Amino acid sequence: MVTKEKKAPNVTPTPTPTPEPTVTVPTPTPTTTTKPNLVSKARKKTEGSDIQSEIADGQLTILFSHGEVIKITADMFPDFIRDFAMLHGFKQKLVDAAAKSKVAGASAPVEDKYTAVKTVYDNLLAGIWSAHGEGGSSQDGGLLFQALREISPDSTPDEIREMLAGLTPKEKDALRKDDEVAPIIARLKLAKSKPVASVNTKALLQGLKTRTHAAGAAGAAGE
Repeated sequence: MVTKEKKAPNVTPTPTPTPEPTVTVPTPTPTTTTKPNLVSKARKKTEGSDIQSEIADGQLTILFSHGEVIKITADMFPDFIRDFAMLHGFKQKLVDAAAKSKVAGASAPVEDKYTAVKTVYDNLLAGIWSAHGEGGSSQDGGLLFQALREISPDSTPDEIREMLAGLTPKEKDALRKDDEVAPIIARLKLAKSKPVASVNTKALLQGLKTRTHAAGAAGAAGE
């Protein structure tokens, strides 16, 4: 008997899937917002030297001359007290900017006061607690602002403030030295300077003139 060899059935081999390449995605570094360490200007003295206060490292410290100390942090108080204290602080910060805004030593027009407050407000929104010349009240930035107002009276304070905000320190310095701007700044500086009340400058000048006149007369007589 002849045994027939059985043929294996045709089986289509299953293709081996090609492994997809492994992509390593770098873990993003978390962004950390660092709060500026706001420190008040040294220690503010009130009522003579009896009370001193300092804000540093998130704490308000009030020192009394007889040795007592009060320390305050925001988390010590209920939310509504913190909210009210925060708004009260904003009010003081912003309104102070208007009070410091001066033109030639006198109280500034309301437009200038608004500009001063708006400048501080914009700085606070940008995370800047205190900036040189904020509010247009510094000896330098404020004088440039006032000079530009004189040169371009049709421009609004906001327009001038916006222009100055877009300038680099080098451009501002060049403006201060401009032939048209520099004389106005010099005049405004002179108006802001206060003579010493105890010194009679008129008498000093008159004495100089008298001495010069006498010397001139003596010289003429000796000829």
